[in-house]
Amino acid sequence: MNCYIRNMKKKSLESSIIIHSFAILHACACVFLLSIGWTDEAILTLLTMTMVILLCSQWKMKIGFTLTCAVMSNLVGYILGIAGAGIYANLFSQNVLANVIATFVTTEIIGWLIFFIIGTQDQETQYVKSQTLWLFVMLLAVYSARILIMHSAEGGLPSGSDIISALQDFLSNSLAILFLIGASIILVRFLLAKKDSTRKIAIRILLCVLCYLIVIIAASLMVTYNVPFRFTRHTDEVKLFSCILVGTVIGSFILIISYLVGYTIKSKALAREQAIKAKQAQYLYLRLKQQVNPHFLFNNLNILDCLVNENKTQQASTYIRKLASVYRYMLRYEDNTIVTLSDELEFVHQYVDLLRVRFPEGMNVEINASEDCLGKKVVPCSVQLLIENAIKHNAASATNPLNILVSCDGDSITVSNNIRPKTKSNTESTGLGLKYIREQYESICGQSIKIVEDPEGKDYIITMPLI
Repeated sequence: MNCYIRNMKKKSLESSIIIHSFAILHACACVFLLSIGWTDEAILTLLTMTMVILLCSQWKMKIGFTLTCAVMSNLVGYILGIAGAGIYANLFSQNVLANVIATFVTTEIIGWLIFFIIGTQDQETQYVKSQTLWLFVMLLAVYSARILIMHSAEGGLPSGSDIISALQDFLSNSLAILFLIGASIILVRFLLAKKDSTRKIAIRILLCVLCYLIVIIAASLMVTYNVPFRFTRHTDEVKLFSCILVGTVIGSFILIISYLVGYTIKSKALAREQAIKAKQAQYLYLRLKQQVNPHFLFNNLNILDCLVNENKTQQASTYIRKLASVYRYMLRYEDNTIVTLSDELEFVHQYVDLLRVRFPEGMNVEINASEDCLGKKVVPCSVQLLIENAIKHNAASATNPLNILVSCDGDSITVSNNIRPKTKSNTESTGLGLKYIREQYESICGQSIKIVEDPEGKDYIITMPLI
């Protein structure tokens, strides 16, 4: 655990260095390019995407997540860069200084925003595959689209007033917005539906991008011709281009948010699923240890040896069949998470019969369960483990017998025993058995077992829910 924390701190420090370094690099590039009269958007966009790739690679994020962050960084960077430059222009007399500060602050915001989004993901659900080529191709497509939009805007096709007018038209057309949201949800569900190879994932991403471009064009046409409100038959190319440009920004933003939400939900679900599997594996390991427990085998073989030496062949044969039934049950339900109470109690009867040979006078086990309870479910071997737990931690003798009661009230099953502590125990209690049983019930039905110890120290009671 300490190693994991140190590793996270090391990665966080490395991320901080990456973000600050690129913020300084952005500022230096901005100063140099503006000083020689070149536009800085192309180079700054490339630096921003490089920073995003490094951050996502450092935390071993998936190709789809990396691509989404790259697109989002372009949108956020474009908006913050323009807004920041306008704000700082009012504070500083030199336009170059305003652009440099805006570039530095924008890079810091984008870097820490990506870092925060990465932190919301579950590291256990992430994996790295051979994705360099496909990631490079798709990022090149994103970069090319950004440069194309930038040059189109420089050509003067849509003016600032045209963009604002198109934005107002888009926001006032609720059907177009709902159309974009619905398409985003459907495409994200399709994108996150399966676990495929990196190549198939990349192809699916490209297919989704093409489909969504069609959706954006359709939504832009709805806004341009004012569908379905007051249909406009005639329009101009500038308005259409403005609507497509605004629709691309709005649609990309909606798609990115939908993907991040869907990705986070899926990651959390996978993390919960893996946690349940891990707890189940621990419980299966406990049951496996029980099957080959040296003490259990030694005691049973010792009893069989005594029966054979005393020529009690019939009793020895009966004992072997019951011992085989115990192992048959364990093997039969090895991979099951729940079994019927009737099967569990039948197994418990076989197990108790073995114990009665070992403790002929020092142990009493009583099982009371109504017919209504027998069809309900419990965790396999849970009742037997509780009986074994009582025997493990309590002494049993003819003068001081151990009394174990198994009872059912319809909603739960209770295993109780009188407390007869051993004077000297060779086995310290680890609590793993009860811990694993509790985790199984919490994972399966969201309920936990209840442990009650009599304040007077006479009885120990454990109650498990019936599923």
